[in-house]
Amino acid sequence: MKRPHPFGTGRSLRGWWRKHGRRGESGSEILEFALCANLFFAFCFGFLQLCVALFSLHCVGEASRQAARWASVRGTSSSSTSNGVTSCVNPNISTCPAAASDIQTFAQSQPGMASGNTSVSVNWCNADGTSGCTTSESNAQPGHIVKVTVTYTFAKIPYLSSAAITLTSTSEKVIWQ
Repeated sequence: MKRPHPFGTGRSLRGWWRKHGRRGESGSEILEFALCANLFFAFCFGFLQLCVALFSLHCVGEASRQAARWASVRGTSSSSTSNGVTSCVNPNISTCPAAASDIQTFAQSQPGMASGNTSVSVNWCNADGTSGCTTSESNAQPGHIVKVTVTYTFAKIPYLSSAAITLTSTSEKVIWQ
């Protein structure tokens, strides 16, 4: 005995669809996909943009920490002058003592920091970290504090902010040389 075809006598999916399918709903799947896909892709791209913003925030924090660390070993006593020639006390480091421009250049050379979007400010403070803060390198003595603030301008995030986002991080280290 011959078994009946699962799609009926038309022996095709088209024939079965005509007989049992939804009438008047042709193309509704495309419309539903278009509506849902917009929301799905907006969520995906928004999530990726948030990840990039968080990565940039991490890079700003790391740049300020590394610049403060770099400056802490390049204080006023990190160099010595002999016969009119200034050289570093520690032969393993260069650029001593460090000026604010050297620290800014170092911070902007860190991964993720674009020099056009990054500004760096350097302050040297007394040992308590709050008094006597100045931008003069003369206060970069051992036991004093170096404060490095890195500010990065992140592009605006579509649908969330109409202006660019400013990411800032400040790090402090004790100058030990």
